[in-house]
Amino acid sequence: MSIYEKLLHIQQDLKAPKSQYNRFGDFNYRSCEDIQEAAKPLLSAQKCVLLVGDDLFLIGDRYYVKATARLIDCENGESVENVAYARETASRPKMDDAQLTGSASSYARKYALNGLFCLDDQKDADGQNKQKVNDGNKNKEIPLVDEAQMNTIKNESKRTGISINIVLGNYNLKKLEEMNDLQFKDALERFKFYPTVLPSGTTIDPSIPESVDQEMPFK
Repeated sequence: MSIYEKLLHIQQDLKAPKSQYNRFGDFNYRSCEDIQEAAKPLLSAQKCVLLVGDDLFLIGDRYYVKATARLIDCENGESVENVAYARETASRPKMDDAQLTGSASSYARKYALNGLFCLDDQKDADGQNKQKVNDGNKNKEIPLVDEAQMNTIKNESKRTGISINIVLGNYNLKKLEEMNDLQFKDALERFKFYPTVLPSGTTIDPSIPESVDQEMPFK
């Protein structure tokens, strides 16, 4: 059996439920560790090992994490891999430099695993905006977003790699023009949870990479 046939079996059988809950963003998600734990029995059955590692690249004055998820056949040494990128956020309250790097690392690793195992990573939202309006304002019409606000959402979508359709689906909207001001503010808060992804086609200077430990100093 080739490595691709074994990968196919793992992709078909892997179940990694979104058991983690983000209380602030109000959505369920799966972590990198959840995927790895779910994959272990399937890896044993297929006689494969999974290696996940990072490389750190400096582009301009910002660091990018390149995560590689590699599936290796223990029987013949064949391997297949997938990579994903994430950029460190410029700053985040209550997080030191190591934690910023670790956050980008976790994000990139999860998406490398998602790509390798064909996992869907759309958030399990409740399908409706949970912003509450005070009783005195229930009958007050909430204004819709203007062109500048729509452009802000589009720019955040490009920055994070989260598609506009996912954002709209979170509020049961068909188009961006239907978004109201409360939903806009809520969306911006949710975008803060995502680091900037590396644009496709970006040239990385191979003389700068530096390896990052498998386990970051925070958990």
